[in-house]
Amino acid sequence: MLNVSVLGASGRMGRSLLECIAEDKDLRLVGALTEPSDPEVGKDAGISAGLGSLGVSLLDNRTDVLETAEVAIA
Repeated sequence: MLNVSVLGASGRMGRSLLECIAEDKDLRLVGALTEPSDPEVGKDAGISAGLGSLGVSLLDNRTDVLETAEVAIA
């Protein structure tokens, strides 16, 4: 399983990527980066994207988001 982080996760393309990752059994979402000004910071990325809980919070710290990622998609 490949650990993936999405940079810009709260944008239109980021939400699409979250959906694709959630549906792929070979991928695991481990990080979701958004802007510090985003009111959704700290909320579950999946819930914010309308997908249901993914167990990964939207964060505004790049270091934390990339910590366990093998791949980052921006």
